[in-house]
Amino acid sequence: MKITIEVPNSILHLAEQLRTQDNASTENPVFMVQEWRGIEGWAGVQAFLTSKAAHAYLVSNLHNLKRPNRADRQPRVYVEGGFRNFEREALRRFLMTLPPPSAAAFPCPRCGGTLRALLVDDGQTFQAEQCNSCRSRWWNDPPKGAETVPAGMETEVLGG
Repeated sequence: MKITIEVPNSILHLAEQLRTQDNASTENPVFMVQEWRGIEGWAGVQAFLTSKAAHAYLVSNLHNLKRPNRADRQPRVYVEGGFRNFEREALRRFLMTLPPPSAAAFPCPRCGGTLRALLVDDGQTFQAEQCNSCRSRWWNDPPKGAETVPAGMETEVLGG
């Protein structure tokens, strides 16, 4: 049976991250955000498919996690294996077969370097990655009009 669906670009971007990230020598990694809970030891707080998402959660929610005075017991991202977790393995294999997300490259409004941008779900708005020259990121400090590609700006399609 063949089913046709429209896959959101955010899922295509997730699939691209799964294909290109460092899996820490683990075939089916599960990136766990953990916190120290005294006598219990390390306890999982959240599980993620990608290292990038786990680290972003850790940064944005650090104020909600337990932080003992010892440096070796600060909240962390720990990689666990998903060996014989057939549901996770099947989902990960499926995601990795998806094509790369639609992307474009255009000049950075700050320095003129190359800014790679990903087309988000509405099909008209771009979310920028880091500029290769000045290292600025649009979502942290957006310049005026940066939420969409400026009118008349030529774009070079990079993928899918």
